[in-house]
Amino acid sequence: MKNENLGVIGSGRVATHFMHYLNLSGMNYINWSRKKDIDSPEIKLKDVSIIIILISDDAIEEFIKSHPKLREKTLIHFSGTLSINGIISLHPLMTFSKNLYDFETYKSIPFIGIEGEKPLKTLLPELQNPYFTVKAEDKGVYHALCVISGNFTTILWQKAKNDFNNILNLPPQALDPYMNQIFNNLTVDYKNALTGPIKRGDKKTIRTNIKSLQSKVWKNIYKLFKKAYNKELK
Repeated sequence: MKNENLGVIGSGRVATHFMHYLNLSGMNYINWSRKKDIDSPEIKLKDVSIIIILISDDAIEEFIKSHPKLREKTLIHFSGTLSINGIISLHPLMTFSKNLYDFETYKSIPFIGIEGEKPLKTLLPELQNPYFTVKAEDKGVYHALCVISGNFTTILWQKAKNDFNNILNLPPQALDPYMNQIFNNLTVDYKNALTGPIKRGDKKTIRTNIKSLQSKVWKNIYKLFKKAYNKELK
C-alpha cells in the first residue's frame, strides 16, 4: 500500500537518505525544500496529512513557529534530543554518510519513539522497521549515549587513521581488520569485547602509551577512558 498523504520537508543528508528509503519502499511523497521551492510549504503540502520535518535540530522549532498552519497536519521530527509539544518524535538510530544505503540496511534501522506517542506502525504502516520507545524524560540521556558510542568512536578512529598515515607512514586501511573485528566482537558479546592494557590493568604499558602521545589532549583522553572504565564498567 502506497502512502499518498506524506510530505517530507528538507533536502539535507537525513532527508536525502529517508526519501531514498521511501523510493525503495515504493512509497509516494511530496518533498518541500526552501532551496528549490518557490511556493510555501503550506501550499505545496496542502493535500498531505502527515509531514516529516527533516531539517537541522536548531531550526525545527523556529520553522514550525513560522508556519503555524502546518500544525493542522500530523507532524513528525527525527531529532534525537528535541521534545516539542504536539510534534511526534521518531529518531532513526543510525549514522548517515554521504553515500546512500541499500534497502536491507534501511529496513534494519530501529526507530526510537516516546512512550505514549503514536507508534511507527500507526504513522507509517508501510515501514516495518524495529520500533522501541523511551520515556520523554530519558530522551536526553538516550541521545547522549548515541553520540558517545557513535560520534566519539568515529573521532577516535579518525585520529588513529590520520596518525597512521601522517606520523607512522602506515596505510590507514591497515587498521580496518582490527576495527572490523572490534565491532564484530561488540555485536557478538559486548560485555566481554574489551581487550588491551586497560582491561588487563597493565600499568607499565598504560604509562608508556600515555607518555608516547604527543598531544596533551590525547594524553588526557587516554587517562579519562582508563578512569571511566575503572569507575563504571570494570
